[in-house]
Amino acid sequence: MARVIKERFGLDLDGAETRRRDV
Repeated sequence: MARVIKERFGLDLDGAETRRRDV
């Protein structure tokens, strides 16, 4: 579940991994 929220909201749950995907 956290994975979907992280990809949708782009939260810093796992670190800068979400930011790298958004860029």
